[in-house]
Amino acid sequence: GGNKLYCLDESGKVIWSFNASDRILNTPSIGYGSVFFATKSRFYCVNISNGLEIWDVSLNGTISTAALAHGNV
Repeated sequence: GGNKLYCLDESGKVIWSFNASDRILNTPSIGYGSVFFATKSRFYCVNISNGLEIWDVSLNGTISTAALAHGNV
């Protein structure tokens, strides 16, 4: 469904998947060894190697694709 983030290898094989709180609303950003993305109510940081959540924060509103620069999101 729309609330699952997948990491695939070059052949299309699933490496890992992550279940978000609800539908993912933007294009994930990748950097700093992590994947950053938002749902309607949460903003997530997931480890790019294993798909484990590093952190998430409450989100009230909408967010476009996250910008990454100088160690910040």
